Amino acid sequence: MYAGYKNNFSPEAALSFLRLRINNLIDKANLAQDVLSTQIASNTGYTHTDIGLQVQLTPTNSNSKFLVRGTVFMSGDYTYMSHALILQRSIGGGSFSDVGIGTSGGLGYGVTAWYTLNNATTNSSDGFQLTFEYLDTPSTTSSVDYRILGRAYSGNMFINRNDRNNHATFDLYPISTITVSEIAG
Repeated sequence: MYAGYKNNFSPEAALSFLRLRINNLIDKANLAQDVLSTQIASNTGYTHTDIGLQVQLTPTNSNSKFLVRGTVFMSGDYTYMSHALILQRSIGGGSFSDVGIGTSGGLGYGVTAWYTLNNATTNSSDGFQLTFEYLDTPSTTSSVDYRILGRAYSGNMFINRNDRNNHATFDLYPISTITVSEIAG
């Protein structure tokens, strides 16, 4: 108990108050989510590939921030595979540009999330769940679109499946998501 604080609530009343407060916050939430459950294969080529995860949200005011969360299951089929995710944003239907990426210092590429695997024995990957979280300040009241791109730097990149994709009893097929939540400014 805090000094100078007098507890006038029964545990039941306090719990009821908290439930009401949480439900009120959930009702006022401004969020959007896209779920990708299909499997995608992409050849290497050092190009960005639209993997089909995109979401749109309109801020309630120009000072709002957006918390962008992504979870993408990726795998590959090469001895030294390296794959990345790139988060992009479009404001008001304009062109997409990279956000939430690392700076390369003039060498390499900035990415949002990345994995590499040196698997010299099997040339395959059962996959990785790549996750990221990025707090964005779009400074607008126009609609904001976010999308996730994939990029294979070596070998083939697969989304929501392993490289075998033979529907055996041990092959799993997860989902990938992008979720955007507004944090009022």
